[in-house]
Amino acid sequence: MTKMMTFTMVAVAWFGGQALAADRVEVYYRFGPRASLDGTVLSTARDEASRLLAEAGVALDWRRGAPDEGGVGPETVVITFVAAAPMNFRHGVNANALAAARPYGPSSEISVFIDRVTLYYQPCPEIGRGRVLGHVLAHEIVHVLEGVARHSDTGLMIGNWSWRELRDVTTRGLHLAEEDRRLVSFGIEARRRRATLTAAASAR
Repeated sequence: MTKMMTFTMVAVAWFGGQALAADRVEVYYRFGPRASLDGTVLSTARDEASRLLAEAGVALDWRRGAPDEGGVGPETVVITFVAAAPMNFRHGVNANALAAARPYGPSSEISVFIDRVTLYYQPCPEIGRGRVLGHVLAHEIVHVLEGVARHSDTGLMIGNWSWRELRDVTTRGLHLAEEDRRLVSFGIEARRRRATLTAAASAR
């Protein structure tokens, strides 16, 4: 049976803007009840995700825990590692999803399903496992920053990863297609504009 890795994206519409260089994004990560990961795997994953997002001119600032309520901004992403995929991800198109992105509200949330991720990377050596998780994190962060429910035909943002993609992840890696690099920049600027408009409306 061929292993297949899928991603789920629930997105809001985005509006374009002028791209800005050297974007910094705060990534908060936390663990849900009974959820845990090997520290070496997680450290490698953070480094790998940072390397991949750097291709789009984004610097990830990793922080353990949850952001303060008043400190959440358009450049904030929150990742929650959950022990197992919820019931609504057990059937249909989400049955094989390893993670899900929900870019609603001032902070955009990502859930990573540890049971499925660890099963998927089980055949890999330890350093390879960290790289796999890093690619999963980077994939979901890109979804959030783009703010678009889409996948690419090549590279990191392919929607379904077969054994071929798993092989590439653990060797040469998957990279962002040019279109995704542009969409990340446009998406970050759109998030900033939405935040500015929301703040202006609240001040009236």
